[in-house]
Amino acid sequence: MGRYKNPYFPIAEITYFAEKFASAEFYSLDFVDFIQQVTMKLPQYSGVKSCYLDPPYLPLDGQGQTFTQYTAEGFKTERHMEIDRLSSSIRPHFSHVLVSNHYCKTLKATYKSAKRVIRFKVSRTISSKARRPASEVLLYY
Repeated sequence: MGRYKNPYFPIAEITYFAEKFASAEFYSLDFVDFIQQVTMKLPQYSGVKSCYLDPPYLPLDGQGQTFTQYTAEGFKTERHMEIDRLSSSIRPHFSHVLVSNHYCKTLKATYKSAKRVIRFKVSRTISSKARRPASEVLLYY
């Protein structure tokens, strides 16, 4: 444990989070298993339900491969294309289906079914180097 002159325990923030997410469900599954489990439990869209997917990012243009080794198999372009296909197919069950990723040249060909692409800049540290801006997207289905 570190030594702090004035230790801070974020009880207010923890309480706020607990209240806001009391009715939320969190999963830690392969995305195909997640989508199958969740959509089987849901009727066609009824009320506000959102699905947000945050897969490993596509490689940045000209920078080689980004970190994708969350599993022994890695996360290849074909898996991104599967996310695109499944995101489109589950849309009737949700008010919003959202996927985040890098903005890069291969994005449009990989995520063909997205109805809307919102591009924005973030400041990020990549490979322990200095913070610099990067383009990200939020894909709407």
